[in-house]
Amino acid sequence: MEENKRFSIGLSASLYAWLKQQADKNHRSMSGQVNDFLEKMKEADEQKQQKAT
Repeated sequence: MEENKRFSIGLSASLYAWLKQQADKNHRSMSGQVNDFLEKMKEADEQKQQKAT
């Protein structure tokens, strides 16, 4: 377990990938909230246009 104290070196590849994925999610949730909102607005607009046609 001594290895796990060192971040990427001691971690297994799968665990490291999972942690990296979590970090990416967390980063996106902070910096990407506005982008997510804009995406949702864009999708809503597209759905309205599809219904109109």
